Amino acid sequence: MINRQAMKQLLTILLLTTLNHIFAQNTGGDSWATTKANGSGTLAIVYYEQAGLIQDVNGNPEGLCVEIFKDFVDYVQAKHNKKITLQDVGKEPVFTDFLSSTQKSANLLGVTNVTITDERKKILKFMPPFISNPVVLLTHKEAPAVVNFTELSKKLNGYSAEIIGGSTHIKYINKIKKENWPSLSITYGPSGQEIIKPKLCIRNA
Repeated sequence: MINRQAMKQLLTILLLTTLNHIFAQNTGGDSWATTKANGSGTLAIVYYEQAGLIQDVNGNPEGLCVEIFKDFVDYVQAKHNKKITLQDVGKEPVFTDFLSSTQKSANLLGVTNVTITDERKKILKFMPPFISNPVVLLTHKEAPAVVNFTELSKKLNGYSAEIIGGSTHIKYINKIKKENWPSLSITYGPSGQEIIKPKLCIRNA
């Protein structure tokens, strides 16, 4: 959650398929080859919630990405005369579990806000990104304003950092710790939603 303002994270619809592996559970949908042969198929979706993009609303996923999927279904019907049914496999509240389960599942579309890295490209297949967003430092609303990293250890003395486990944010916070705040205490949370809960933003006594 911490990085220079100029740095950007790619916000993508993340297409995650197996690389010659089949997950033990039958959580995948149908391949395009199967859909073409049968005239119809299922697009299975698992997601890690991101407000506005894809989130649980009364038990159903909603958001920008869901609307894109609906347009995709209409496109395939009009262009290829094939019927695609969207299957909500469910939401995964832990980011690392989201990446792991989608990597190991055949014909499964994983959807979230995620950074495209060379390491992840070795095990996952990404669709082209359609928007980008900056990485920012979030603090309690009563926390002192920080203009640059050199002020962190002084102005936020007594604070600790919490980062999403398994995310690319880890390398950024470690860089900040090394260069600007050696005594910084770092912990890891399962998701952004858990990290931004009010109790996690209160300054240490």
